[in-house]
Amino acid sequence: MFRRVQVMLISLFTVVFTLCSTHTGFGQNESGTRYLDKGKFQEHRAWYDSTNAMFQIQYPIIRSLPPLSTGMPLDILYSYIYADSLVRFDSTREGVKRIWNWSSPNDTLKNMVKYFYKMQDYNPVTLAQYTNEVDLKRKVTYRVSLGDLQNALQEKLRVLTQNISDRNAMYSLLRPDYILRIKVISKDSMINKRSSLGYYRYSVLAEVIDTLKGNVFQTASSGSTIKTGGDGHVQSVTHPLIRFQYTPINYFDPESETDPATYLERDSAFMTPTGEFTMNIGQEAVVFLRHVNHLSDYQYDYYDLDLDCRSSYNALPIANDNVSDVNHVWLPNTISSYSQWKSRFEELRTALMSGTF
Repeated sequence: MFRRVQVMLISLFTVVFTLCSTHTGFGQNESGTRYLDKGKFQEHRAWYDSTNAMFQIQYPIIRSLPPLSTGMPLDILYSYIYADSLVRFDSTREGVKRIWNWSSPNDTLKNMVKYFYKMQDYNPVTLAQYTNEVDLKRKVTYRVSLGDLQNALQEKLRVLTQNISDRNAMYSLLRPDYILRIKVISKDSMINKRSSLGYYRYSVLAEVIDTLKGNVFQTASSGSTIKTGGDGHVQSVTHPLIRFQYTPINYFDPESETDPATYLERDSAFMTPTGEFTMNIGQEAVVFLRHVNHLSDYQYDYYDLDLDCRSSYNALPIANDNVSDVNHVWLPNTISSYSQWKSRFEELRTALMSGTF
């Protein structure tokens, strides 16, 4: 028995190192520089420069495809190898087409969704960068968009989830990179350079009180105190800090939307007098965040880490340790204790991991 396990591990790590050595060099190298057509990227407004620099998070580029490391848990490592094979060799895009044609939540769908969730939860930064790097190498190295594959799985699972009351909750579990309980420490704003509509982007500095999904994030500060607001007030901080963004149009007119995942009710805790989305200093919430609006340069990837309006309508406010869910995504009651809400979250995550949904 021990010998078989030993042989299996040796074979696995042989595959890992072979893949690492094979995939390094498709536009990346050990120096941490990739070679891109800057002019073409600027033409498509995909190059990071002074014309679009705002509150983006900067990450050094990944240096191997797939992004394997011997420190990864085996299930995460296997998942990356499998996902890479799917998008590298499916020249006819039959895999994505087949997913859209499924009419029942079969075991293949359940397992694929489960392992994408695991990759995302383990390190959402790496998965986001890998997804975009696959897109940069489409038609050269890869045949299918990893983002299209993941989106097809999430959308199909949402409509095929047997218990209708679980659908939006399961979707809100799968879709975001992060699900966090936070407290708003401060916020900043600037005109959105990516839009001609003249509205602002807001950058929130928040204390992460509880991490529910997304175990790796870029911390905004390591200090124990921080100034909040323009009055010079200094607040003690005991948890890690994160920066994320939103815009006033994170609340939108549901009558203009045909998306089945659209939510009908806005929570007054996040509303301006004119019905736009906002967050306030001192406010606590469960937030649902995604890396979006990818930009590139030679050494770095840049993302807006945004509230995701399709996941539980951006955020669920918390007051007196009670969670408000006006769209009843997670529980039938509008108000529940945080412990009750978290138990529901863990119940759905367990169902996802066991394939019993």
